[in-house]
Amino acid sequence: MRIIYSRAVLGTFSLALALASGCTANSVEELDPTFCDANTVSYQADIAPILERSCNNGSLNTNGNGICHQSGSPIADYTTFDNFKGAVDAGIINNRVIVSGDMPPSYSSGPRLDAAEIQQLKCWIDLGAPDN
Repeated sequence: MRIIYSRAVLGTFSLALALASGCTANSVEELDPTFCDANTVSYQADIAPILERSCNNGSLNTNGNGICHQSGSPIADYTTFDNFKGAVDAGIINNRVIVSGDMPPSYSSGPRLDAAEIQQLKCWIDLGAPDN
């Protein structure tokens, strides 16, 4: 009985180890704060595409709710670097995206940011939000 129990425990441990090792190097690297430098995160290559996809492409969902930060938006226009940088400098982006995690809101048609995108945004803000 003891041998069967030991094999079951060993088998369960082996399965858990195999599942845990399924993480790719990229997913670990993307979430690793040590990757944060101006050579790995840029406004043009990383941040602007996140904004375009989740914040300012202006598409509407079936409830008539659009993405809030398109050009001409009365809420805030994040289609330009200067407008978005102003929100970053005011602490709005850090508070709503990084700390609260409530952007984009659930009623928006914009897709939620994944952990890697939030990490990229945090890194870029920590670097002083450069126009790079």
